Amino acid sequence: MFRVHAGSLVLSVKSSDWLLLCTFFLALMLAFSKRRDEVLKVSDGSGATRATMRRYTTGFLDQLISSIAAISILSCAMYT
Repeated sequence: MFRVHAGSLVLSVKSSDWLLLCTFFLALMLAFSKRRDEVLKVSDGSGATRATMRRYTTGFLDQLISSIAAISILSCAMYT
């Protein structure tokens, strides 16, 4: 999000709300995907991590990722 704002300031253009939404949802999908990978590593016993990671399930994260992916595709389509 900061890069979008910084780029729009450097170019002296107003960033579109759709572009901000698209960037936000793509970043959110990436964050949940990384969280899912961390949950899988913890369940395999191959790495130690935060205690809060035990509260997440891969099914829940899969649902979040798929719904955010759909919203991300929709927001990118609306932007273009």
